[in-house]
Amino acid sequence: MPRFAIRPKHNNEGVLSFKAATESPLTKVALPEMTPLKPVTLDPKWLLKVLQPSDIDSVIPDAGVVIINLKGISAKNGVGISLVRMGADKNSFPSATDHAPDQLGFYIGTLFAKKTGNLLAIAAPPGRWRIASIGLAPALGFCLGAPSFNLEVGQVVYAGAFDLSGADLGQDLSLDAPKAWLAGQPAAQSILPAVYTNGAEGPCGYNGIYALEIEGAPFEPGYTWGSAATKARPAEAAPQ
Repeated sequence: MPRFAIRPKHNNEGVLSFKAATESPLTKVALPEMTPLKPVTLDPKWLLKVLQPSDIDSVIPDAGVVIINLKGISAKNGVGISLVRMGADKNSFPSATDHAPDQLGFYIGTLFAKKTGNLLAIAAPPGRWRIASIGLAPALGFCLGAPSFNLEVGQVVYAGAFDLSGADLGQDLSLDAPKAWLAGQPAAQSILPAVYTNGAEGPCGYNGIYALEIEGAPFEPGYTWGSAATKARPAEAAPQ
């Protein structure tokens, strides 16, 4: 995974966003089309507030819960991560028909951030959720391909611990920290680690674009960006 920084150090390796997606020359890169989002009125039952452990067992019956642990928060590295619920294709959004939220924002101010980790939980509609962006605004989007996981009604899913200051963002799916945070609540026994698949694409519209991957996770069928492009190339012939 990449490290995000508002003012990344200069190097001579080319444009980061393009190198993340392909090793081909820049003139051969075909960027995904940018599709503007249409405003949707959400059902007011979706409060999208950050939950306390004691709130989780009483969320609305047709919701699941996503928990994320954020570390390394700062004005330099960003203050959170956003998730987007996927539609039938990368340019469609389920909220247009079910009026449930398509985006979850896991953010915390630097004044309140704990160096040891910041566990945040939000109730969410069931569906396929992909890691969409990180940063302050946010500034870096993963529209070129991102890890995604499934959430079902009644599930409490741990999306992992992400270190925004590290050379590698993470993600650590150990349940020790969230179970300790949920101690005494039913969710402490039912929480599940997210099962990720790489290569979920979406519309681009961020200041920076990137392809984010989780090492060892499989790829979406037909995905040809990121390291999937390298794996798809035939091995070079050995020198004679």
